[in-house]
Amino acid sequence: VDVKGAELRCVSAAAACTLKRFKLGEQQMEQKSYISRVNQLDAELLDKEITKVISEQLGNVYKELPPGILSKFQPEVDCFLKSIIWISSIKRNNSTFGQQILAITYEKEKLTRNKLILHYLITVLGVYAKDVSHMRLTNHLLVQKTVAWIECATKVLSLVNFFRFLKIGVYPTVVDYVLRWNHVSHSATRRRNIGYAYMNRELIWTGFLVSSFSILN
Repeated sequence: VDVKGAELRCVSAAAACTLKRFKLGEQQMEQKSYISRVNQLDAELLDKEITKVISEQLGNVYKELPPGILSKFQPEVDCFLKSIIWISSIKRNNSTFGQQILAITYEKEKLTRNKLILHYLITVLGVYAKDVSHMRLTNHLLVQKTVAWIECATKVLSLVNFFRFLKIGVYPTVVDYVLRWNHVSHSATRRRNIGYAYMNRELIWTGFLVSSFSILN
C-alpha cells in the first residue's frame, strides 16, 4: 500500500509539474502575441510619416530639374518609391518600418509567398492603378465610376474594420484582416515608455502664440 501511495504521489507531482509548465507556456505565448491597440495604430501612423518624409526628400532632389519633367510620371515615381519601401521592410524583415520602431513584427509563418504577392498588389499596385486612373483616365466615365465605387467600398470596410479592431484588438487594417496577418512583439518583456515632454512644449507654445495674437489684435 505504501509503495502504491508513493507511486500515486509521484504521478500526481509529475502531472502537476507538467500542467504548471503548460500554463506557463500559454501565458508566455499570450504575452508575446499581445500587442496593444495604441502600438498597432502608432505603427501605421509612423509608416505614413516615414513615406511622407522620404517623398519630401525625393521631391527636394528633383526640384532642381526643369519643371514638368517628372510631373507626368508622378504615379510611376510614387510606385517605385513604395516598392522600394515594401521590399526593404515587409519582404526582408517581415515588418514595416513603423512596426520595427515599436518592436512589432508580423508572424513569419503566415507571410507565405502568395500572401506577400497579394499584399504587394493591394498596397502598392492598387494605389498605382488608382493614381493612374485619376491622372490619365479622367475622360473614361466607366473607369471613374468603378474607381469611385471601389474607394467608397474601401472606406466603408475600413470604418467597419476599425470598430472591430477597437473591440477585439487584432488586424488594424482591412488588408491585415483579409490576409490574417497577426502582430507579435519582438520581445515579450519590452514595455513602451511614453513621454509627454514634446506635447507639453507644443501646448505651451500654442498657448503663447494665441495669447500674443490676442494682445496684438
